[in-house]
Amino acid sequence: MATQALAANGAKVYITGRRKEALDKAVQSHDPNDFGGEIIACSTCDVTSKSDLEKLVKELEGKEKYLNLLVAAAGIPGPKAPPEEDKATDLKAKLWENETFEAWDDTWRTDVSGVYFTTVAFLPLLQAGTETHGHLSASVIVISSMSGIMRDSQGHFAYNAAKGGTVHV
Repeated sequence: MATQALAANGAKVYITGRRKEALDKAVQSHDPNDFGGEIIACSTCDVTSKSDLEKLVKELEGKEKYLNLLVAAAGIPGPKAPPEEDKATDLKAKLWENETFEAWDDTWRTDVSGVYFTTVAFLPLLQAGTETHGHLSASVIVISSMSGIMRDSQGHFAYNAAKGGTVHV
């Protein structure tokens, strides 16, 4: 939706993600208007891979001299185990069996580290924007979730912790 809104208001928007079919769908869903905005799919990118991020930056450096806006919106839900048990032993068993260190690591790696390293990778292109258009012309918008600041986990402990981390990034 952010892509659609930016393009509808005249922006040239480059998008990436892990799945090419999702990128193609986003491009096809854009209805050009009189403002001249467009949605352009870049090659796929896994934001948990520095080499993928470096390739993405090189791709954009080949097309643009600077960026005015970076929207970092990576996220995966992670494991879900709603804490509905009354007995602590039952709750422990449910959480212990349904969640893993690996799933928590994957969630944190995508939702927090991926957002951080994406921003770091694009710092030179963002700075180039400020050098050509002034200090207020380059921004980063990080999309998190209200789950990162809610008291109720909704059974998404890893997701909520990661989104809290994203808020702090």
